This record gives sequence, structure tokens and C-alpha cells, in this order.
Amino acid sequence: MSSTIKKSSKENTVQLFHRYVWLVDTINSAKEISYEEINNHWLRSSLNSKHEDLPKKTFSNHKAAVEEMFNIEIKCSRSNGCKYYIEDNIEERQKGIRRWLLNSLSINNLLLESKELYERVLFEDIPSGQHYMPEIVSCMKNNLAIEICYQSFYQSQPYTFQVNPYCLKIFHQRWYLVAYNELFSEVRTYALDRIRKVEATDHKFKIQKNFDAELYFKDCFGIIHNEKSEQIDIKVSNRENKHLYLKSLPLHHSQTIIDETHDYTLFRYEVMPTYDFIQELLSHAPEIEVISPAHLRETIKEKSEKLLQKHSE
Repeated sequence: MSSTIKKSSKENTVQLFHRYVWLVDTINSAKEISYEEINNHWLRSSLNSKHEDLPKKTFSNHKAAVEEMFNIEIKCSRSNGCKYYIEDNIEERQKGIRRWLLNSLSINNLLLESKELYERVLFEDIPSGQHYMPEIVSCMKNNLAIEICYQSFYQSQPYTFQVNPYCLKIFHQRWYLVAYNELFSEVRTYALDRIRKVEATDHKFKIQKNFDAELYFKDCFGIIHNEKSEQIDIKVSNRENKHLYLKSLPLHHSQTIIDETHDYTLFRYEVMPTYDFIQELLSHAPEIEVISPAHLRETIKEKSEKLLQKHSE
């Protein structure tokens, strides 16, 4: 009997969560929407198996739960015919997180509404490590140092050390911890999937005054950080439409077009010429050509020659 009650309670919790996700996505997709329109959407939703109306009291409870759970505030514009919308008076730096959350909820809701398509929507696996995030985030909030057992790709054995967790970053479907390592007196980056264990300490820390997570990665392509960015120009042939690909999906936020002809497009970047950026450039060969700086052009040439030699043996 008790197991049946627990199962029922769990199912109800899951159903409520799905309804919260549905409500956020419905309002966000519409931008502005009345209660009557929301109710019409609900009557047509596959989540509403009984095809019942959404009572106003239930709607109000869902609104409150959405704000508490997702930190998303649903407001009502009475001057516009009592239309509901998602409040957007957040700081500029939080908007990236908001967009990511809303996009995630939108995809989640799309799949909930189309369960018959589960086998036809394929996702990319993210390496393990996310289960350490709650502990890391908790310590970040309380400015507590953490002790991590870490095994890099370059070490045969894991080793344990203490760091001050500054921020988390995702890059190419991998989560990274950016932390200050007091032993080396510098900020370093650690892949979460290489962490074997995380433990909170009672050691309080203060983030360095000159550290700003957004500025720290401003001139980075990915997660590798060097001291100096450079102006990098690459020439892209228009024959294979690679220029259209880069226009729609820039390599870096600093990307600008400085010249464009019928045959080619010249892109400019202000970015650190790090290993991950070089690897990205190589992945687009032979449609692109590094024009400057000369040392990066030579690096690409050397790596390309080595690659050609390997495949010619």
C-alpha cells in the first residue's frame, strides 16, 4: 500500500513539473498571451489527457511554482488586455543563462508533447561529471574551497588537491570548472568528467578582485586561456558556401567581415591563438586559409604537412 502511495506521489510530482515546463514554453513562445488563450492551448495539449480546463487558481499556483523553481517571473500586462508575458528586467549577464534555460525548457516541452517521436530525435551525449555540479555550485554560492580528486589525460594516476571554485563553463558539450589553485597561485580549468571525487571544505575564500568570468573568457575560443589575444584574418572560399556557414555560426563572437568578393570572404577575429582554436581552424580545412598573423599561418602549414605525411605513408 505504502509503495503504491509513493509511486503515485512521484508520478504527480513529475506531471506537475511537466506542466510547469509546458506553461513556461507556451508563454515564452507567444511572447504575450491571455489566460483564455493559455487555456485553449492547454485543452489541446497531449499532457491534458482528460481535456479539462486550466482553472485560474491552478494557473496562479503554477505561476508561483515556476518563479520559485526556475526563477522565471510571469507578469500580467493589464494595459494590454491582461496579457501574460515573461519578465525580462534581469541583468545583461544573466540573459545568457535565461536564454539557455528557456531554450532547454522549450525543447523539453516539444518532446513531452511528441512522445511518439522519441526514437526520431537524437541527442549528443555529454560526458559524465554533472553529478558533481550540485556540490560545486553550493560551494560557489558559499565561497567555500573544495577538495577534488582529479585525473587529467596527461597523468597515469589521479591526484587530490584544493581549489577555490570561481565559475562553471560549458564548451563542446563538456562542462568545465574554472578555479583558483593556491598551490600554483593561478586560475586553472578542470574538466568535470575528469573529476573522480569532490568534497566541500570549511575554508572560506574571496574571489580575486580582478577576476571577471565573462572578461576572462572574452578573447578565448574555448576553455584554454593565454595572456594575449591577436588579430587573426582568415580567407574563406565561397565555392563550397563555407562563408555562409561561418556567417550563420561564427567561430567567435568577435568575428567581422573585412572584405567580400564573388570568390572569397575575409573574416577577422580578436582571439587567443590557442590549441583549441587551431584545432577548430584545421577542422574547416581546406576551405579556409589563414592570412595573418604569420606565425599562426606557419603553424597551420606545419600541422597540415604532418597530417598529409601521415596519410601518405
